[in-house]
Amino acid sequence: GGTVEVVQEFDSLANNQPFLFPNPANTAWFEVNVNKPLLRGNGEAVNQSRIVIAQLNRDISHNEAVSGIESHIVSLHEAYWLLYLQRASLIQKLKALEKSSEILKIVEARQDIDATRGQLMRTQAVVAKRRSEIPRLEGAVRNAQSSLRLLVNSPDLKNSLDAELLPLS
Repeated sequence: GGTVEVVQEFDSLANNQPFLFPNPANTAWFEVNVNKPLLRGNGEAVNQSRIVIAQLNRDISHNEAVSGIESHIVSLHEAYWLLYLQRASLIQKLKALEKSSEILKIVEARQDIDATRGQLMRTQAVVAKRRSEIPRLEGAVRNAQSSLRLLVNSPDLKNSLDAELLPLS
């Protein structure tokens, strides 16, 4: 499926000029040419290769886009349930603070009857501890709301920073 060509040429130059050295001058050329058509006989497959590569690149781009969308949806889902978790924790801590405060009132009222100073101090410590946890949990709820706002990327949500996002179960 190819051709080989061998060429040999001789040339002689004789001149009556005194500055030509050597006189006469002889030169020789020797050439070997090899011609091998690498893609001959593969016609359609070779011509279609660029189209196939373009289709593969299109499919890769489509799959990357789908993967990016799916990852964004997963992030959105995680942010939603993190907000749900933070709100549930805050509500539980508020209820626990309310119950602890009620118990503290009972212990204070019974201080003259049968409550000891140690019981009163332990109850006051529990109420103080639960009261100190509330601002941290409120901050966690605000952070979760901000994350969700950023992921949703809605102008309405971005402009209303004071509005609370309440997850529905």
